[in-house]
Amino acid sequence: MDDDISDAQAAEDEAWMDTLRNSLTPKDRADVRDILIASLGMYRYLELVTRVRARRAQDP
Repeated sequence: MDDDISDAQAAEDEAWMDTLRNSLTPKDRADVRDILIASLGMYRYLELVTRVRARRAQDP
């Protein structure tokens, strides 16, 4: 069941994600990438990269 969240909660969640994203170091990003590759497998990881790039290309 999907419960709607308030605009205030959505804004708080977005701020938290921005803070987290901005705090990531290049080492953090590399470590997360390595963990994803290990857990998903290289093929699945590259498939996700392809999807992200395609989605990014569609954004203005």
